Amino acid sequence: MTDDIPTITRDGVIGYDATEIVTIDQATRAEFARYPVAGKEEAAAAVAAARSVTGAWWDLGFEGRAERLRAWRRQIALSGEEGAALIHAENGKPLDDARVEVLGTLEHLQYVADNAARVLERREVPSSPTTPNQRAWVEYQPYGVVGVIGPWNFPLLTPAAILADALAAGNAVILKPSQITPGVAEWLIRTWQRAVPELPAVLQNLNGYGATGQALIEAGLDKLAFTGSVATGRTVAAQCAQTLTPVLLELGGKDGVIVAEDADLDEAAAHIVWGAMQNTGHGCISLEVAYVVESVHDEFVEKISELAGQVRVGSDEDAEIGPVPLPSQTSIIREHIQDALERGATATVGGLDAVGDRYAAPTILVGVAPDALAATEETFGPTLAVVKVADADEAVAHINAGRYGLGSAVFSRDRGEAIARRLRVGMTSINDALVFSMNPAVPFGVGATAVTGASRGRRDCGSSPTRTPSPPRPAPPGSPPRPSAGHREPWREPSPAPVTGSWPRAARSRTDSTHGRPRTFRTELGPPYVPSQGRPSACPAPGFETLHRLGPGSRTPRRCRGAWESCGAPAAGASGERWMAAGHAAAWRWYGALDRTSEDAGPKAASTPIRRGPRHFA
Repeated sequence: MTDDIPTITRDGVIGYDATEIVTIDQATRAEFARYPVAGKEEAAAAVAAARSVTGAWWDLGFEGRAERLRAWRRQIALSGEEGAALIHAENGKPLDDARVEVLGTLEHLQYVADNAARVLERREVPSSPTTPNQRAWVEYQPYGVVGVIGPWNFPLLTPAAILADALAAGNAVILKPSQITPGVAEWLIRTWQRAVPELPAVLQNLNGYGATGQALIEAGLDKLAFTGSVATGRTVAAQCAQTLTPVLLELGGKDGVIVAEDADLDEAAAHIVWGAMQNTGHGCISLEVAYVVESVHDEFVEKISELAGQVRVGSDEDAEIGPVPLPSQTSIIREHIQDALERGATATVGGLDAVGDRYAAPTILVGVAPDALAATEETFGPTLAVVKVADADEAVAHINAGRYGLGSAVFSRDRGEAIARRLRVGMTSINDALVFSMNPAVPFGVGATAVTGASRGRRDCGSSPTRTPSPPRPAPPGSPPRPSAGHREPWREPSPAPVTGSWPRAARSRTDSTHGRPRTFRTELGPPYVPSQGRPSACPAPGFETLHRLGPGSRTPRRCRGAWESCGAPAAGASGERWMAAGHAAAWRWYGALDRTSEDAGPKAASTPIRRGPRHFA
């Protein structure tokens, strides 16, 4: 490759620049809006403005920042339909899926506002046996100015989760959104300015192409978080290395799912088709390869083929998946399908004809060679490659041999957790799909080339740890011996709340680990919550109205009332109530309100290594 040949990734053209962004309405292909492009001067001015308010933002303390984050959450909820409409127009995903991004953002903001102090506040640690007359503690302080480069596939939820973590930790943040979805970022910044008018420079955005992202890094950030492709991530990491700027990379994935011989096949088929096709397959954690044990392979293929064939594609109200916003991505989807077919695979649904210039319909590929592109490289489209294996051991070996290692799923009535623990990936859902993505307490990330670090949960909110010994002080006469270095402090125990967290960096060496990863905890998911006819006394998940499908596959969930207030926004009349009801219904469908199809389908759980969250930014 020469310098004259541009590098095209699913983020766009690396280093591309222009003076203006012209966005399009994905449904009509008509011009939607125009935005000026920020250059080096604008990037430098934004960083300078952000740095000028970092002290004031930090001085507010955890409670002062939490108060303003809750105010921001309220403004997002109040204009949630506007944000969802912008996502639908610029990204093209169905409006219900766009509403889910808004609701997920509300959920994450509530979590960080409620938990940042608990996660990042000063913690006493035991003194060393060689210095028994000293006290020591660990505290986390913000980096300063954090840059966030966001993606187009989840233009609100993905960057907003990182923004919330970084802000809660005391940083000022500058967002550079994808050039495909700048309007979503503009709307998000407007909600911040309404919520925190006294400190507008704490959160800013810069619109532009790859060159704007490069200018932002050059402007003197204290940390950068990037979400995008592996190819672009390498370029970003190389540029950050020039100034030793800490960087959090959330890159590609090729998530595999194991269907064991004892899996509930109806349950597995429903979750896996959804996990592969939702958001048009545009997700780093989309399920792209199913490793199915031979004894249940044929029956499973029949079930997923029937379900995938019913998925509606388009931009109208009945569509379940939308267009492909980045034109160059359709050629990659087509290439992976063609490679699999040439190697002997069969398309039971879709195929080459399913991929057009703007839309890609679901494709199920059966008999895929384990080394085919559709089984090894990120497709980022609505395709599912099915690989027949002799047993779960062979499936585990295939997944562990992959170069991404971001997420996975396992379906087994009796051995789900045992199989999941053998997978060398960042996150695993057991008898469910993508369940870890909607819980802000669960770390998200960690993989081979998928992620450097993790970007959510109890770690990585953008602060750096400081271990500070105090001046020596003698022990009082007759006092009991001080705890040794091996003593387990109370804060190291997993929280009794359904939260997966991570240990401070100083304690990492004393945690249980597998393959060098910190110990994994998981959150159990109980049976579906059935709301009462009136206002619920408490929603199980703050910020979400809990819904219950009227039977598997039903599109008409029964709603509990009072959701508008539960999302932290004041009552706003019928329009607000309709928005929240529609949004929560979308969330239930998106997340997979896929109820259990049988009582013995097996326990559901999400497990992740403990690496992502507020502490990445402190």
